[in-house]
Amino acid sequence: REDAALAHATDWLVSLYTNAVAAYLEIAYLSNPADLWLLDNKLDVIAEGIGRTIGGEAPVFLVAEIGINHDGQLEKAERLIEMAASSGADAVKFQILDPDNNYAPGHPSYALYQDMAFTEEQYAALARLARKRGVILFATPDTPSLRFVQSLRMPLVKISSGMLTDLPHLQVACSLGVPLVLSTGMSYLDEVVTAVRWCRE
Repeated sequence: REDAALAHATDWLVSLYTNAVAAYLEIAYLSNPADLWLLDNKLDVIAEGIGRTIGGEAPVFLVAEIGINHDGQLEKAERLIEMAASSGADAVKFQILDPDNNYAPGHPSYALYQDMAFTEEQYAALARLARKRGVILFATPDTPSLRFVQSLRMPLVKISSGMLTDLPHLQVACSLGVPLVLSTGMSYLDEVVTAVRWCRE
């Protein structure tokens, strides 16, 4: 009986969420159809012989999130790339963050991210491994790390949802001349529209 009640409640919540999203998108679309161009947009990503199309009629683009789960160990990062490639992922994504720009010395996160940093040479080695295995390597960087990402010639950059409204950050990211993926978690639709317009302009 409890299982049936739980299943019923789950179905109801899924239905409620689906209807709410559909209604929200319909209202937004009717108010300004041009603002939702990104829903139908298609993106081609080319990384030294690795070509992928995102959106449109293309297959789902699968990204294996490595983040900082490598614990600052190059061998572990290599194993994660190998596992992602073997699992059929199209890309692997790292998080690159300058602790001096984000945390005060002595803060637990400062020490954490300081221990997670790879050098440019190490990332270059990881990128070579990713290419060898046929996957794209890219990252979510903070602002100081954007130029570091550029020096690594990453073919794609992801903007974290927390940086979506940081227009100076978007401006620097756009200057790299590579496709951007904007994360929109917890964002209002008008914030998404503003970010997309800012990037296009």
